[in-house]
Amino acid sequence: MVMMLGICPLWVYAQSRLDSIQHLDEITVVAKSFREVIPSQKLSGKELQKLNSHSVADALRYFSGVQLKDYGGVGGIKTVNIRSMGTNHMGVFYDGIELSNAQNGQVDLGMYSLDNIEEISLYNGQKSEIFQSAKDFGAEITLVGRSEEILEVMRKNGYNDLPKGVEIAGADDVVDMHDDPGTVIHKRKNSSMVIGLKMLSDGQGDAFVSAGSTGALLTGATLMVKRVKGLRRAAMGPAMPNKAGGKTVIVDCGANAECTPEFLLQFGLVGSVYAKKQLGIENPKVGLLNIGTEDSKGTALQKEAYALLKNAGEKGLVNFVGNVEARDVPLGAVDVVVCDGFNGNVLLKTIEGTAMFMGSLMKKMFKKSLLSKLGYLLCASGVKDLMKMLDYREIGGTPFLGIRKPVIKAHGASDVLAFRNAVKQAADVAASDITGELEENLQRLAAEKEKVTEHD
Repeated sequence: MVMMLGICPLWVYAQSRLDSIQHLDEITVVAKSFREVIPSQKLSGKELQKLNSHSVADALRYFSGVQLKDYGGVGGIKTVNIRSMGTNHMGVFYDGIELSNAQNGQVDLGMYSLDNIEEISLYNGQKSEIFQSAKDFGAEITLVGRSEEILEVMRKNGYNDLPKGVEIAGADDVVDMHDDPGTVIHKRKNSSMVIGLKMLSDGQGDAFVSAGSTGALLTGATLMVKRVKGLRRAAMGPAMPNKAGGKTVIVDCGANAECTPEFLLQFGLVGSVYAKKQLGIENPKVGLLNIGTEDSKGTALQKEAYALLKNAGEKGLVNFVGNVEARDVPLGAVDVVVCDGFNGNVLLKTIEGTAMFMGSLMKKMFKKSLLSKLGYLLCASGVKDLMKMLDYREIGGTPFLGIRKPVIKAHGASDVLAFRNAVKQAADVAASDITGELEENLQRLAAEKEKVTEHD
């Protein structure tokens, strides 16, 4: 697959109405959305300038495994083969627009000048992306599941042997989404989830990634991998992009629908440590999700949690700044927002839905007229960056904060890109000392609680 970045308008004119080629007032090109994947080879910037080539086809001579076919003569075309793969079986993309695939024939790559090309990239295909993450992040990946089925899928996608850094651990069973999370550990002992968590617990891995049942994964992680000492409940803490250009950690977003004030206090500590160690925020601002900013707002749960968080802030355990409303979360009012799992999940899904709605609205707006389409061409790069920032696949997954070793819950609809980023996230969390600092903070919190008890 070859992708050329740049914009090249096309006009077609004819001298007479009787000519076979007519003047076209407007050409509308509709293309499938092109998802970013990892290129196996790339030429860009100064590298392209040094080639002294005149066309894309000439530049492709410098890619390994690529053979140029130059038919020459008047009307001759230039095409490429990749590792004996025919020209008609390659996808060609120009600025994300699909020019050629297995169904619509070949493209003359000699007609594209390098004058308006910023980058030429060669892709092996999306299926290689999850395996390439092993090399990119310096990680070793163990795929847990039915071995023969995994190998068969790999063979269908061009892998006759396991890539370097990738292994398979056999598991005959799977956890169904309808399984009872409380009994799944005992009833599904040979499932990929249970075996993977056991491997993590036994030291055969540093992190675990799963897109399976959230409840079963949390239960398994809690019982098998164990919580950090002193923590009452583990929580889900996704880091969502905000207007300020940073990220806001939402703790909890679905693991604990019913909470006590003490749970929320610990969520503040957990989220604060995660934001500091993983996001690089030195002194994260922690806010409590509420229906108003006044300390008198909310139910008994929010009022009691507010008092506990305020006291912890005065003791220097957390940088608590008070209540925060839902509308202020995407604006970056705080770095960590504390809430029970029910309200946190509603908040998260509302943000995701709003992002999808805005994306759909923008597409309709740009398709409205010729001027709007031209406007899109002028701001296409910015629009793509915005949609990428709001794409859940770019986040990868949600960590279970408070588990001794990283357990990442990937989205149930995760594709290859999402899994790649989930692997990256798991590697990053494993490399940071979140557990150690969290245990220290929990010990300090327990000591402060004992002082208050003795005083009373």
